[in-house]
Amino acid sequence: MRIVVQENTISKTIKRLGEFIGVPQVQKQIGVIALAGVLRNFKSGGRSQSGGKGTWKPLAASTIKRRRGGSSTPLRDTGILMNGIHPEFPGNRVEISTADQASKYAAHQHYGSKPAWAIRGLKIPARPYMMITDSDVREMNGIYKKFKV
Repeated sequence: MRIVVQENTISKTIKRLGEFIGVPQVQKQIGVIALAGVLRNFKSGGRSQSGGKGTWKPLAASTIKRRRGGSSTPLRDTGILMNGIHPEFPGNRVEISTADQASKYAAHQHYGSKPAWAIRGLKIPARPYMMITDSDVREMNGIYKKFKV
């Protein structure tokens, strides 16, 4: 599972700004903003594109019973998925990825799945966590404006 901020306008801006602050610094700042946005999705129970909170469907009672501590917070049972999210910086892109150990169920949790496709045959509602909001994008754009000459 990955978010990719790549080539279009952003990479042109990164190339221009590279002369002034260095490409890695711009990419790292964008990566931090994107990572923080994804982590805010976990902490708020999902966010809409406009930034509204608590958009994820609540857990079923049967799911809550199976959980280690009986928590009713979606996507927060073991912490493997949330704690495995990290930025990567290939070329002139920023990617936010999940750790390999979470990859087998990351897409099921993000997009949802029908029983035939799901883990253990359970229907999983979509809980989009690998997304950035309009507010996150505005914050990223602020980084570019901050360093423009």
